[in-house]
Order: sequence, then structure tokens, then C-alpha cells
Amino acid sequence: MEQTQKTTRLYSHDELYDALLFVQDILDRAAIPCLVLGDVANTLFLQDDSELKAPKIEIGIKKTEMTTDHVGMLNDLLRGNSAVEELEFSNKYIRFVYKEVPIFIKVIKNRYKFIDDPDLRMYFIEEFKIPNPFQQYWKMRNFIQ
Repeated sequence: MEQTQKTTRLYSHDELYDALLFVQDILDRAAIPCLVLGDVANTLFLQDDSELKAPKIEIGIKKTEMTTDHVGMLNDLLRGNSAVEELEFSNKYIRFVYKEVPIFIKVIKNRYKFIDDPDLRMYFIEEFKIPNPFQQYWKMRNFIQ
């Protein structure tokens, strides 16, 4: 019997960086503060000038920042962009694909110290927020709600 293995594509640095800049810009325009999460946040935390390598862009936003007006603006901005595909909104996440790169925005309802006081990291010419203290987030990253 043949066993199928699911392979996860790691996107190029340029693809990921472009998608990261896009999602940060779109959330800024919708006035929704965000944090970078996941493998990309780990690269930003390490500050070793590594190229981004990840299967997706992961972003965190606080549920308290998701007013009806903010969600409406974000929905309009995403639906109005021809590079955005497979858009899906739920109470727990917003998911879409931007130029083939999957973007997952986690809506965080619980309070976490590492989310409340983010750290700022420069990457190339942009500043990004990441969880702080990062090591505490990294240990709990799969359990955040």
C-alpha cells in the first residue's frame, strides 16, 4: 500500500517578505494593531539577518481590536485586492492567500503577557511587533486562543 506524505512548501524570502509587508500594511490601514507570530517571528527575534523561511505568514490580533468598523474596513481592503484569494473570516481567524503565500491571522481572545507588551524588531527597513518575552510565547505558541 502506498503511503502519501503531505509536504509543506517553504516560500522564498522575497515571497514571504512581500506578503508580510502586505498584511502589515492592510492591517495598518484598517487600524488594527498586529504582531508577527510563528516561524517568521522567530527569525525576527533571532536578529541574525537570516532570510525568512516559513510555510505561511502568521499574524496575531487581539479580539478587543476587532470592532465592526475595523472588520468591515479590513474586509473591503482584502476583497478589493486582486492578489488576495481564498478569503475566509471567522471568530477565531482570518485566512487568505496573497500571491500564493498563505496568510493566517489569529484572533486572540485571551490575555497573555507576551501579547500585551510587544517587542519591536527591525527587519530590513521595516519595524515589526513580536511577542515579548518571546521565549514564553514560543513555548505556548500552539495553545494561544
